[in-house]
Amino acid sequence: MDNDDRDLISNLFFSSAVANFNLKTQTLEWFNNAFGMAMRDGIFRVCNIKFDCFPEVLQTIDAIPATIQEECIKIIRTNMTGLCHDILLANDFMICRGLLNYAPENEKQVKQAIESSLAAIKKLPSVAVTANVTFGLSLSYGELVDTHQALKEAMEAIWLRYSKGTGKVIEWEKGHALSASYLRNLDNYKRKLKKACALLDITTFQQTIKEFFSLPKRILASMETRALLYEVELYMYEVNRDPISEFSDVALVHKAIRDAHKKVATLEEYFDCYTVHFTSLFKEIIEHTPKNNKMIREAEYIVKENISKEIRLSDVADQIGLNAIYFSHLYKKTTGVNFTDFVIRCKINAAKAYLTREKTKIEAIAASTGFSDAKYFSKKFKEKEGISPSEYRKYHS
Repeated sequence: MDNDDRDLISNLFFSSAVANFNLKTQTLEWFNNAFGMAMRDGIFRVCNIKFDCFPEVLQTIDAIPATIQEECIKIIRTNMTGLCHDILLANDFMICRGLLNYAPENEKQVKQAIESSLAAIKKLPSVAVTANVTFGLSLSYGELVDTHQALKEAMEAIWLRYSKGTGKVIEWEKGHALSASYLRNLDNYKRKLKKACALLDITTFQQTIKEFFSLPKRILASMETRALLYEVELYMYEVNRDPISEFSDVALVHKAIRDAHKKVATLEEYFDCYTVHFTSLFKEIIEHTPKNNKMIREAEYIVKENISKEIRLSDVADQIGLNAIYFSHLYKKTTGVNFTDFVIRCKINAAKAYLTREKTKIEAIAASTGFSDAKYFSKKFKEKEGISPSEYRKYHS
């Protein structure tokens, strides 16, 4: 197989993996046949190569040239050949991704080859005047099924360059470096930011982000912060999918913001970029959201935050300051469905999530989603899904 074919296969694999490609149901033989590979039992490790362009370079180019990334991939492939059973390498925007497969006894030599590859890349004339280069390594795994976790770890290792510095090999670290109190603080910030996204409260979003970004650098540079910001980002797209579709495509908006983030080289630049992009997105969404919808969104947020409780229309109407009869009419007129039907749908969706990931008894799931009676829960579930909760669980397991 020539390098052009291998590059196509590599890009297919990494795009599939990022899209939650499920390797857990596949064998190593299937994987080799599907991707034209020669992987064997042994160690699987993901290595990402991140390019941070110098500020003066970004003034003249939009991104690292593909030719430079191809030079880097060639060096890695040369240094790894003979040590690995097989290698997948692919270019992405401002980053190269690699999946290495090798025998356990070659672990030390592979790490040395990674270090020497970085040193050789930094000496390339095209790289030396263009960008800082950082390698992010996942932990090593003994099963192909863990590749998706390794992809995540390698990206988180790249994030750690904000605290550890660029121009080095950074291996993902197990365990939380943050104290329990800081983790609680981060959780509070996450809830406030997600609520602002749901209610289109741009003022609270901006104030919370400003306060959040004033935390100590060691907190902001942690992997927990990266996870928080990405979760809020995805929630923003999820809860605003309909208004975003009025002026753009959610996937395109997501890509534009992610690409912008990939071009920044410091925490300060990352946070400036995050604030600017999401403030702009907020304004676009608000412009395409009817005024009545803001009260509807607040009501729906209340429902989703209290999904484990009994939810009465009158209580929700009181919380948003409307008469219950008027609110019921407004909700049906705005959304086309009855409010009580919306509540049932939210509870059923929550129950479906429990059914697919947990072995909790049906009675307990009914109670945790606000149904006081398991038989009534099962009846409503079958009305909405066409099958019983136990049948749904069996099918999705």
